[in-house]
Amino acid sequence: MPNHVKNILSFDVQGDELQAILERIKNDEIGVGSIDFREIIPMPERLSIVPGFPYGEIISFYLTATNPKLPYLGVEKLSDEAFKEICSNVKNILADEKINSYLTKDQIKKTANRFRDYLAANDAPYEDFKSYMMQTGKYFADNIDHMIPVACQDFRHKEWNTKWDAFNFYEYDGGQSITFFTAWNPPIPIIKKLSEWYPDIPILHQWADEDFGFNVGEVEYYKNEKSMEKDPANESKEAFEMGAAIWDIDLLEYGYRISDDGSTYVFDENSSENRITPHDFIDEIKPDGKENISDEESQEETGGMNLCL
Repeated sequence: MPNHVKNILSFDVQGDELQAILERIKNDEIGVGSIDFREIIPMPERLSIVPGFPYGEIISFYLTATNPKLPYLGVEKLSDEAFKEICSNVKNILADEKINSYLTKDQIKKTANRFRDYLAANDAPYEDFKSYMMQTGKYFADNIDHMIPVACQDFRHKEWNTKWDAFNFYEYDGGQSITFFTAWNPPIPIIKKLSEWYPDIPILHQWADEDFGFNVGEVEYYKNEKSMEKDPANESKEAFEMGAAIWDIDLLEYGYRISDDGSTYVFDENSSENRITPHDFIDEIKPDGKENISDEESQEETGGMNLCL
């Protein structure tokens, strides 16, 4: 389970202009006060047609169908040279994924059944199995060939700097700020893109990892540039205090104390407080916000990298 990073995003503008921004960036299912990274840096369309179906199975079907040594499936075969090149690239880039370019007819039938069961279980729109596997498999294979991310997680890490989209939104209070969480890292590319959209509006981004003293900072963007930046060293006194301010907690109340030399904070092992676990801590201090992470977490339980939700 990744560390959760609390983010506070503030726009130095009011009235209709502020509302227009919040409407533009919101997650439609949640409303104003949320943010949907897909609205700011969209994912490729083919990554989200059938959510959650493992791309390893899709690529295996595509390679089997286009394998010049196999007669079935009735599609145009690749040349021996092209097939070997794609298989080599797939092997190099997806070394941890089980890819099979020689699926048997029985294995293909089982894949088709899993695909149809997945559509039914997730109320997804009907997709013709063969057409979908061929179109999406080719898309993935072409992307692999050009060293472009081929799965949602890859895309998110590269384009958003996070593992998932934003989640755990605080209830919007009508002000100039929204609060949300991200997995592992702050969504720096997303905030930079917003600053490009709104160069004349100062945009302040503050973030702090649940692991106090690490991965904390704040940046203000204005005129497409950083007009202010604070990036305290990990485990410094400033990092602990900035993180506590963003999380709105008192370090001393949570079992931390000033170090003997006064340079930082340390966890007091003799404190009556137990060290807070990530989920206990978040559940304890967050307001009644809305959460949209459960489906994402369920992907990890299936193993491997899947398509997008």
